[in-house]
Amino acid sequence: MRDTKTSCYNSLMSKSSLVSIDARAALRGLSKVGEATAFGVARGLNDVAFQAMRFERGNMQKRLDRPSRFTISGTQVEKASKNQGVPEAAVFIEDKRAKYLAAQEHGGTETRSTIGATRGSGSNAIVIPVAREMENALGSAGRNAVRRALRLRGTYKTADGVFRREAGGGSKMLLAFAERIVLRPNLHFVDDVTEFVRPRIGPAVSASVDRALARAVRS
Repeated sequence: MRDTKTSCYNSLMSKSSLVSIDARAALRGLSKVGEATAFGVARGLNDVAFQAMRFERGNMQKRLDRPSRFTISGTQVEKASKNQGVPEAAVFIEDKRAKYLAAQEHGGTETRSTIGATRGSGSNAIVIPVAREMENALGSAGRNAVRRALRLRGTYKTADGVFRREAGGGSKMLLAFAERIVLRPNLHFVDDVTEFVRPRIGPAVSASVDRALARAVRS
């Protein structure tokens, strides 16, 4: 009798100790984790990329002389995707804008036609401030420089620029007109975007992956 009880007890123990593992459910769980991780990485990359895009659009207004909306909007983002083997986002200047901004980024020569593209339609003259009083905060002539200069007493315009008659005779050049100018690199697009992204990318991706995994676990 004791042997029978013991046998039944052992049988019950072994059944209650059994843990059933559904391999398909486990694989589905791993798949969710993998998909959530890929989504989180792509989302984090895209968040930082769009932040960098907005940052650089602001920089353009500080570093270029009267940039048009068309020029500023040329800074765009190619989004990362969770389906990429290695998710990657890119901040770039669209080709049409990049062609005439190359001299601003790398240095070079600008002509009336290229500087007109930078500033937008209706502003294709290269105006160089000669007198210090004609310079804006960027050291350039600024918007409507010729019109502003001609409002000053005793000023007049020639094919060479804008001059002011001096009290003792003669005249002083305020603004010069040029067919072409040589530029030093002043846009710094690559450097600015790289410096902006570098300290932000790790924390942003990590936080995005954590959120994506938390959602995957709850679902």
